Amino acid sequence: MSLVKVRRDGNSLAITIPVKEARKAHLEEGAYVKIEIDEESHSLSIDPVLIQPRLRSEVMDAGRRVLAAKRGLYRRLAAYDSGSS
Repeated sequence: MSLVKVRRDGNSLAITIPVKEARKAHLEEGAYVKIEIDEESHSLSIDPVLIQPRLRSEVMDAGRRVLAAKRGLYRRLAAYDSGSS
């Protein structure tokens, strides 16, 4: 257990999670978490949440195939755009 101080961050309150505890909870910078408060006991629980892309995998795969097939074209366009064509 670690003792941390609640601080103001803009219009919100923030609590820092020590690295040791974050590692135990498998949390890393940029992770999304769900916060729930038990109003009776005033306790707070924080659970990691996995955010899935909204696109279906077959749409993502089709996009990757197009990018791979047209890679040379995209490189030439990027070179033209940067003035180095």
